Amino acid sequence: MKAMKRIEDLTRDDILARKKDGRHELARLSFGKKVLIVERMREELAPFCAMRTKRRENAAVAAGQTPAIHRS
Repeated sequence: MKAMKRIEDLTRDDILARKKDGRHELARLSFGKKVLIVERMREELAPFCAMRTKRRENAAVAAGQTPAIHRS
């Protein structure tokens, strides 16, 4: 693995190379590992999704509308 550069020293080519490396790392993973990554991301994002749903429900009630039912 290459030494990390300071963020001020990064160039566009450095960023694109790192993105390419990341895509290749993900491509090498098994399907099962990819599923685990997605599940972990869902767990981490669940509180934000709940806050968004609550905010939308509150906005609908304030506007005099019936809140829509969202499925998880």
